[in-house]
Amino acid sequence: MTISPFTFVWDGSRFAQHSIDNSDKTKTIIEVTDSGVCGSDFHLIEHPTLAIGRSLGHEILGKIVTCGNHQKSIAGEVLKPGDRVVVVPGAECGLCPHCLTHPEHTHLCKCRVVHGFGLYSATTSYPVGGFSSHISLDARIWVAKVPPTIPDSVAVLTELVAVAMRGIERALSVDWTASIGPSLGCEVLVIGAGPLGVCSALIAHSLGFKVTCIDTNPWRVNYCQSNFPFRTTEISADESEQITVQKEAFNLVFQCAGSPVCFGYALDAVCPGGTIVELGHFVPSEERVLIDPGLIVRKDLRIVGSVLAPPSIYQKVIRFMEWKVDLLSKVVTAQVSMTDINDILDLMAERNFIKLSLKNWPFGT
Repeated sequence: MTISPFTFVWDGSRFAQHSIDNSDKTKTIIEVTDSGVCGSDFHLIEHPTLAIGRSLGHEILGKIVTCGNHQKSIAGEVLKPGDRVVVVPGAECGLCPHCLTHPEHTHLCKCRVVHGFGLYSATTSYPVGGFSSHISLDARIWVAKVPPTIPDSVAVLTELVAVAMRGIERALSVDWTASIGPSLGCEVLVIGAGPLGVCSALIAHSLGFKVTCIDTNPWRVNYCQSNFPFRTTEISADESEQITVQKEAFNLVFQCAGSPVCFGYALDAVCPGGTIVELGHFVPSEERVLIDPGLIVRKDLRIVGSVLAPPSIYQKVIRFMEWKVDLLSKVVTAQVSMTDINDILDLMAERNFIKLSLKNWPFGT
C-alpha cells in the first residue's frame, strides 16, 4: 500500500495533516508504525501557544525504508531496509562548549534539535515528529534495532523507559561518603501513576526498592493495583485541592506528576537525608509553587533534576524491556489510529489510561 508521506501539525485547536518531502535518498527514511503520546505532548497542546505549528511526537518506532550511508546505530549493527528500529529523537550540534566538554551527555546540548518539537516547514523533511507516516533522519540521529522478542506495544516505550532509567541512575549516583543515599530495601515514593511514574516504579521495584505509587485518578490506581507488583494508593484532594502524603516516610521520591504543586508534596514526603528526583516537568509552566528553602537545609536533602536520556543508555533499556516484557506490555492501555489522531483530544479530558499510543495501521500490526 503506497501512502504519500504526511505529518500532523497542531494548529491551536486540532491536528491538521500536511504533506512532507522525503525525496532526499541520502537520508534514512523511517516508516512510522507506532508513536507514543508523551505527557509533554499533552502539556504542549494544552498551552495556548507553544505547540502551534509544531510536528509533535518524539517516541518513535518504525521500519527502515531507505538507509543513509552514515546512519548511526546504538549497538553498531549494520542496518538495512525492513529493520525495526526506535529513534533516539535528538541530534546534538557537536560544536558547542557542552558537546566538546561532555560528549557522553550531548542530550543536554542547548543547540539540540529534536524530532517531535520542531516547527513544520513545507520545504524540509527534518525534524518531523512521530505523529507522521514517515520521518527522514538527520545523519546525527541514532537509532536502536529492536529484537524480535519485544512487541511493538513495548518497543514504543523505549524513549519513555530511557527517561525513567536515567532518573533512577541520577538518584543512585551519589557520593556515599557525603550522603546517606538510597539503599536496597529503602522506601521509594513515586508521585503520579502515569506512564513515566509507572515505568519509574517498575525499574525501582526491579532493583529491590519498596515502592509506593500515588495518584488522584481512581482508574489509574485500580489498574496499577491489578497489574503491577508495586503498591499503589489513591490520594484524595480536599476542598482546597490539597493532598496529604505520609510525611518523612520515604528515602527516595520521584516526582512524575504533571502538576508543579506536587514538588511541595515531595518535600513533605521525603525523610531527612533523602533524595528527590524531579522528572515530571519538561514543558514550561506558568504555575509557581511557594516552598520554604530552609526545609531543604534542615532535612539535608538532595534534589535532582533529570531530563531526556543519552544514546548510551538505550542498550540497557532494551535489555530491561526484554527482561520485563510481560509487565511492560501492560503499560500501553489505549491505542488510536494515526489517521484518527484528533480522537486523543477526547481521551485527554479523563486521562483514564496509563499510556496512549498512535498506530499507523497500514504499517504496524
